[in-house]
Amino acid sequence: MSIFARNPNVPFSRSNPVSTILITLITAVYLLQLTPLDNVIRQYGALQGHLVIFEGQWWRIFTVMFLHGNIMHFAFNTFFGIYVISAALERIVGPLKFLVFFLGGGIIASFAVVAWDIVMENLVPTIGASGAIFAVLGVLLYLILNKAEWFSHSDAASIKAFVAINVVFTFIGANISIPGHIGGLIAGYLLAALLPTDKMGGGRRSSEFNDPFEQHYIDPASLDEVDVVDEDDDEDDDPFKDYPNW
Repeated sequence: MSIFARNPNVPFSRSNPVSTILITLITAVYLLQLTPLDNVIRQYGALQGHLVIFEGQWWRIFTVMFLHGNIMHFAFNTFFGIYVISAALERIVGPLKFLVFFLGGGIIASFAVVAWDIVMENLVPTIGASGAIFAVLGVLLYLILNKAEWFSHSDAASIKAFVAINVVFTFIGANISIPGHIGGLIAGYLLAALLPTDKMGGGRRSSEFNDPFEQHYIDPASLDEVDVVDEDDDEDDDPFKDYPNW
């Protein structure tokens, strides 16, 4: 089963509480950006390195993740970046670790942008959740390289291809924050390496095989007392009829 597939019987808000909150907040801010408040929101929320360092406006390192430039920017980051990709990571690692990866990676990406602005004397403001989303990609990249058993071959190949395409597009696309994207990708990879990934409660086997002993379908101790079944006895019931299809 793909990591991108959700259980249709479980509401998204229940399986992905953090992603739900992020989507709600980002959508609310973008709706405000469609009003005359947009200029004020950009003025006080966009990330500008010189304002952070020389004016002490540190909140911009966080608020930048909730602002977007236009409908396409908002839709791509919210749907593909959070609803599809980030939500998959949340289901794998759990809400708490996902929150650390998303916000922690996004903040580190913001610091990369600040450093770039100061060194390159860049005065162009930066907005968008892309740094945090690239941090999610960095975490997924680390996991498929170090926890391959958690992923199907197709999912691993898809993630690698998506990372590669987005890195290339980062350098050839227009109006893209190179330090934000690459900084986020590296931050996510390093955060995944530092956190105890062996104890991630959401990790799954890519084969989705249910071990009957692990799930207590069969008590191994009871096997010593099983009688031999007469193969010619047509009245014997199928001993496996009450168990799931593996």
